[in-house]
Amino acid sequence: MANNELGEFEFIMAIVIWYEVLYAVNLVSKHLQAKDMLIDVAIEIVQGLISFFKGYRETGFLEALEAAKGIALELDIGTTFHKKREIKRKRQFYENSDDTNVATQSPEDLFRITYFVPIVDQAIVSLTR
Repeated sequence: MANNELGEFEFIMAIVIWYEVLYAVNLVSKHLQAKDMLIDVAIEIVQGLISFFKGYRETGFLEALEAAKGIALELDIGTTFHKKREIKRKRQFYENSDDTNVATQSPEDLFRITYFVPIVDQAIVSLTR
């Protein structure tokens, strides 16, 4: 079993996500580079890409998770996200203890929130501009 960072499940998951994102963008890019491309068709194609990303934001993570698990099993790599070490710090008397929701999230949810969602949201924002 690979023990370096390239052999971790998070890396395989990131590769799968980027493959899906770049594949969709590449298809649209090829269409937009056509010599006989009309502006109304180009706008329609970009709107379709935005729709793809909005749908991918909702269902893409689970699809990527299944694909990554298949790849990881083929490569004999674990299919779980590593739990990050929890940083403990002394709280001051004026601080609320309401900040515990981050610690209770699963490593899978943290990966989705901190990696997957920002990538897809940034793609949507960039294409909408």
